[in-house]
Amino acid sequence: MKRNRYISFLLILLGVGLLAAAVGRTGPINRMRQEYRLAITNPFEEESMRSEFRIPTVALFTFRSLAIDYLWIRADSLQHDGQYFDALHLARLICALQPHLQSVWDYRSYNMAYNISVSMPTWPERWNWVEAGYKLLRDEALVFNPRSPLLHERLGWIFEHKIGAIADDAHYYYKLRLASDIMPLLAPVDSEDIARDSRITNEELEALAAVTHSWQALLEDPDIAALVDKFRQAAPALAKEEALFEALIQFRMKPGDYPPALHQVIADYRGTKVLRTLDLFVRAQELRKKWKMEPQKMLDLNRKYGPVDYRQGEEARLSLDWRLPYSMALYWGTEGLRYAEPATDPALRLHRTVYHSLQFMYHYGYLQLYNFQPVTRITRGEAGQEIFEKKKEFDLRIFISQDLSMFPVAFQATQDVLQEFIDKGERIPKGVEHGSINLAKSGIMSFYLAGYKTWAQKYLNYLRERFADQAEFRVDLEAFVAEEMRRVVQDTAPKNTNDMINSFLRESYYLYAIGNDDLASANEQHAERLHKLCRMRFAESGERLFLPDFPDMRWLGMKNFLLDTVVGSEVKELLLGRLKREQPETYEKVIAALREEIKGSGNEPSGGS
Repeated sequence: MKRNRYISFLLILLGVGLLAAAVGRTGPINRMRQEYRLAITNPFEEESMRSEFRIPTVALFTFRSLAIDYLWIRADSLQHDGQYFDALHLARLICALQPHLQSVWDYRSYNMAYNISVSMPTWPERWNWVEAGYKLLRDEALVFNPRSPLLHERLGWIFEHKIGAIADDAHYYYKLRLASDIMPLLAPVDSEDIARDSRITNEELEALAAVTHSWQALLEDPDIAALVDKFRQAAPALAKEEALFEALIQFRMKPGDYPPALHQVIADYRGTKVLRTLDLFVRAQELRKKWKMEPQKMLDLNRKYGPVDYRQGEEARLSLDWRLPYSMALYWGTEGLRYAEPATDPALRLHRTVYHSLQFMYHYGYLQLYNFQPVTRITRGEAGQEIFEKKKEFDLRIFISQDLSMFPVAFQATQDVLQEFIDKGERIPKGVEHGSINLAKSGIMSFYLAGYKTWAQKYLNYLRERFADQAEFRVDLEAFVAEEMRRVVQDTAPKNTNDMINSFLRESYYLYAIGNDDLASANEQHAERLHKLCRMRFAESGERLFLPDFPDMRWLGMKNFLLDTVVGSEVKELLLGRLKREQPETYEKVIAALREEIKGSGNEPSGGS
């Protein structure tokens, strides 16, 4: 009996000693975590996360693992049965129990952005779930797992594929909402043309990156403190910092929501250094806190991946268009590469995120905004009566088309990936190599048709050198373009040729209306070449196909474009306005034809006035 007491006593002493030794190792372990960049800010310091994540984590204690296993199996079963909402709630509980489990964050965000969103009946409801999916990863998952290549790649994928691609029939609405959400952070508060100024410049990003991070330090400037007081006097509801910041951001998009006194303060300080400094601080803080994006990192990406300024030469870089989902995907893809081991599968997937985003910017990266006009709102008075009020705010429309200035950057990114395989002595995947060839062909055609023949020749020379054994590249530029066009026609059924030609003409009218003359001309040339080749091919083969003369097709196409109810009235007004100023004879012919077409409808065109 005595012996057992001694053994128990010794075991207790040993346990206390081991516990004391473990406590003594806490300091060195924490220093190692700092050295290897494993230490992160405690997420439970935020009130919003404390109750949701900390309580269930502590409450279950050692039974937490069993609970996670059960909930994970149950959530997977619900997912398999298509019960996405129920699975989503269980997945959220799993995140609360194990916030460092990356796969459950991935599972939840995919469910929101893809499965649940498409079950919604309206586009705004779909967007709410898509937005919730990327915010979950950006605002929560990466707080707990800041060094996760997987979560960075998944976040980039939602921006690149769900919002940026065309698989979802609501993709256009998603792009519009994303652009309108971030636009206020890109243009100055006193901007008179937010459509132009929201395509932020490198100089503007430099200013955002340089402004102080401290609100208290900013208020030490008496001029800024005086301006803040004037804002608060003009609108007492802006007494709190958060309300003031929100007003200075949203004023750009919804000026009608704010009192005349606030408008007067901004008008009085328009163009001054003090308003400029305050505005820069508010926008930089919003980028960091709401969008989790650093202005300096955005600037670095501009300098590396920005579109080429053809006026200055290939080395000159303009700013990326940060209103696009592809720029967001690029940002998070490059962030993830900081934590991915080189030459691993996560690194390759993140590289794909980067160069696919750049290719999307080449194909669909020229974003135009139009239709800034007052809108009428319906509100209800105290007695329930309807009150109509006009308030000036953005009713946005966007048009997205090819951006030739992004081609050299996108092409170089694919070459960098190819070079990595060559340097490692590994076989280049066929998909990557074929993709680079098709991208080069597309660029050659686009440059040639837009009149940039020097650039077209440059990339044809590249293909000729890299694939010296392939005869299709050992021809001059004109012959190469003609052959590519012929191949397009050869692969097209006769019944579709008319539609193809009209689609290029339709695109050219859109582009001409919004002022992108280079691409408008390129599309028209493409249509004319297709018309010529189609006539030659089908005449030689004896197939029966009626194609009007090209001038007639162009004229009929323009008339149909202006009568098409799918085309927005704003675009039609822009097109008619340009015709009236620049091609008055064509304008008169168009107006006469339209009046004849819609005679008796009482809906005559306004003529761009």
